[in-house]
Amino acid sequence: MERETFSTTDRDDASRAAHDARRASILSLAQSELDARVRRRRMARATLVAVPMIGLACALALRLALSHTAPGSTPHATNDTSGTSNDDAAQITPDAPSPAPALARQDAPPTWTSIDDDQLLALLAEAGRPSGLVRRGGQVIVVEYAPRGG
Repeated sequence: MERETFSTTDRDDASRAAHDARRASILSLAQSELDARVRRRRMARATLVAVPMIGLACALALRLALSHTAPGSTPHATNDTSGTSNDDAAQITPDAPSPAPALARQDAPPTWTSIDDDQLLALLAEAGRPSGLVRRGGQVIVVEYAPRGG
């Protein structure tokens, strides 16, 4: 019977193959763990951004939903409690006018006219605010007359 003999190179090759297989499995496991960690961090960042944005959007939508009604049917609270048993209750009247037309109205831009000092003083006196002018150091200051004795 012949005895099989293994050379040291065969053992080294087998050991090296086992070493390479272990190394490849460890590397694969480490890579999958790293990928999972990156996914968790991305999800955490997205959650940190998304949750406040969703909360803000919900609050804004709720505010708009509560404040937006059809023109002419905006409910207004009144203090008329003649028909109720609770004296502190406020009634809602759906036929109250809406402030929307007044807010949407655009006034004409103001027009400016130049007036002299005498016209300014006359306009102020006509408005019930008699005033005078004080000139000092190249500046003109409008001073309102204070009532005497008071």
